[in-house]
Amino acid sequence: MADHIAKFNSLLIRSKVGMHQPKAPIKSRRCRAFTLIELLVVIAIIALLMAILVPVLRSAREQGQRVVCLSNLKQLTLAWIMYAEENDGNLGNGRAGVNSIFWGPPWVDLNYFSVPDPNKPDSRGALWAYIRDVGVYRCPRARGIPKQPVTYAIVCAANGDSPDETRESFFKSKRIGRTMLWLRKLSDIVSPSPGQRMIFIDYGQSPSHAFQVCYDYPAWNLGGIPLVDHNRGITLSMADGHVEHWKWRGAETMDLINAKLPDGSFNSMGFEPRTEDGLYDLQRLQKATWGRIGYTLGW
Repeated sequence: MADHIAKFNSLLIRSKVGMHQPKAPIKSRRCRAFTLIELLVVIAIIALLMAILVPVLRSAREQGQRVVCLSNLKQLTLAWIMYAEENDGNLGNGRAGVNSIFWGPPWVDLNYFSVPDPNKPDSRGALWAYIRDVGVYRCPRARGIPKQPVTYAIVCAANGDSPDETRESFFKSKRIGRTMLWLRKLSDIVSPSPGQRMIFIDYGQSPSHAFQVCYDYPAWNLGGIPLVDHNRGITLSMADGHVEHWKWRGAETMDLINAKLPDGSFNSMGFEPRTEDGLYDLQRLQKATWGRIGYTLGW
C-alpha cells in the first residue's frame, strides 16, 4: 500500500513540474507574396471588367441624357402649341433672335436669353411666358465651350426662314395638293398630319435663325447640320407634341455630323449624299420638314 502511495505522489509531482515548464516557441510563419503571374492575372481580370463596364456605363449615361433631351423638346413643343392657340392659331416666329413687325417676337431671343432685359419680363423670347426654366432650352449633351445657352431650333418650314421656292409671295405659302410647305398657322398642318411635321430639332448649338433644310435639292444645308450625336441619331419633335429619336443609317451622315468628311465634299448647295443610306437620312429629314420632297433624282 505504501508503495502505491509513493508512486502516485511521484507521478503527481512530475505532472506539476511539467505544467510549469515553458513551452517551446512556435516558429513564425512567413507571409507568402504574390507571384508575377498571379499579379498579371489580376490585372487582366480588372482590365476585362473595365472593358465590359465602361461601354455599359457610357450607354446608360447617354440614354439618361437623351430622356432629358426628349422631355425638353416635348415641353417646348407644347409651349409652341399653346402660344399658337392663344394667338388665333398663328405660329410663333421660328427665327431665333429675330424680332420683326411681320413675324412677331422670336420664340427665343438669344440677345437677352443669358442676360434678360430687366424692363421686359419676357425678353428671353415668346415661349418664356410658358417655360421659365433655362435648362429646358438646352440639351445636356450639347458641345461647345462655353456652354451654349440654347441648343434647340425650330425648322425653317415652321414660320422660319423659308426659301423662295416654298412661297407664292413674301407672306403667302405655296400649297401643293393638300400640303402647305411653309407653315404660318396651325390650320396649315393638314397633309401630312401634325404627327408627321417636324417643329423642333436638337441642333447642338445656339441657332442664329431657324434650322435650314433644303426643299428642292438633295443636299444638306450648311445651316441645317445637327452637331449633337444621340447614339448615332437625333432627337426631334412633331407638331402634335410627341417626340422621337431617329437613328442615322448612313455612315457618311455620321461623318457629316462629326465633321469628318474629306475636303471637297461640299458644293454651293451644301453636302450631297453619295450613298443610299445617306440619302435616306436626308430625305427623311426633308419630308418631316416640308411634308414632301421637291425634287426627283436622276440616278
